[in-house]
Amino acid sequence: EEANIAHVTSMCRCPSGQAPFPFYRDIAGNAGHGGLKFDGPGYDTGLIQPRSLATGPPRAFVHHHLSACTCAKDENIAGHTQDQFLKNISPHNFRSRCPHLDPDVMDRWKQMPDWGVQDLPIFVGIQSFETPLSLDASLSNSLEHNFFARIKAKGVFVQLNHRSDMDDEVVAKHQLVATQQGTPLTVTGSAEENLNPGLAISKMCRMAEQHPDGHPNGENVLMFLEKDWQLRVWHLVEEELGIHGRHYNPSREGQDFYMQGQSEKNKYTYSLEDFFQSAVALLQRGVDIVRLKNRFRGPDGAAAWPCQAQGMRWTCITSHQMRWANQPVMFRCDWFLRYLEPFAIQSLTDPILTGCRRGFPETGYCDWEEAMQDGRIAWTNSNWVIASKSADVPLDWSHREVDG
Repeated sequence: EEANIAHVTSMCRCPSGQAPFPFYRDIAGNAGHGGLKFDGPGYDTGLIQPRSLATGPPRAFVHHHLSACTCAKDENIAGHTQDQFLKNISPHNFRSRCPHLDPDVMDRWKQMPDWGVQDLPIFVGIQSFETPLSLDASLSNSLEHNFFARIKAKGVFVQLNHRSDMDDEVVAKHQLVATQQGTPLTVTGSAEENLNPGLAISKMCRMAEQHPDGHPNGENVLMFLEKDWQLRVWHLVEEELGIHGRHYNPSREGQDFYMQGQSEKNKYTYSLEDFFQSAVALLQRGVDIVRLKNRFRGPDGAAAWPCQAQGMRWTCITSHQMRWANQPVMFRCDWFLRYLEPFAIQSLTDPILTGCRRGFPETGYCDWEEAMQDGRIAWTNSNWVIASKSADVPLDWSHREVDG
């Protein structure tokens, strides 16, 4: 049986209190920092993972080496542990524990593959309800900055609830540019259909499974957002007095941005691609949901912890401490279908999921956000791990309702 190819990179790990910053080489051999990089030269590892019900078809692994792994003492990113073994992880510590190994074998510690973090396909799902002007503004914003192509989206799904002629005109207006950028819009919905977010996500995840570029085992990543969110990027700039401030420059939206460490030597350049690849890495390292907005101010800050990935800052907290909100979010479809789709299916027929707001029982619509917040859907008891964009990451999604 022919094996699917899984692309993986090397682990970058550091002692307690230091943050790992991986560096990669691109196709031209140039070194650069950022998210997961699978475009450079890869090496056949010879490792084949057999077929199983859990992992799907056989997998053959291609390993992309790091050019370097830097450990930075950046308190804003670095995690701490008091574990007597984990706190000392380093090449030196490994050499001292295994002095009998051949030097060539010992050096391989720096390039140990991170088998579990792979190049997963990203899909974008946009939901719209009777707001064609907001949809138009959102699509214009994304396509103007080549957003879908830059994050390497394999598909863009647009769910039009109560679909209208004006909705179709908006999609037709942007379809040519989207297709030219390699991300044609796949449009669904009808004049009668009105899917709640849970059902819309379920539909999109199943479409991703059928997509020719979808993951063979359904491990697709979905970025889901409603029609009235637009991307903005700030830039950290150095002023004359050495003060680093955040400045919004509309003319440079979507370009690379900077994150400032504790000192000038800890200044790193990131791109939009790095940000999303960092999110994809998190979703394979124990995080269930990645919010592309800052963490809410309300939840207990003491319950949060730094959870960096690929040198990018994030803040983690459990779902017991922070609610679901209909804001731009990313998650793995296999996770959503396993744990939350049954509630979406239940919402089709069970009045407990449609009966809280006036008028909803008659339409059969479930307010997915409220059902998450009042305990009808498994959320607070589940302790899902949620990563939110760190406040100092200079990009954001702004809510702009054009239709009023």
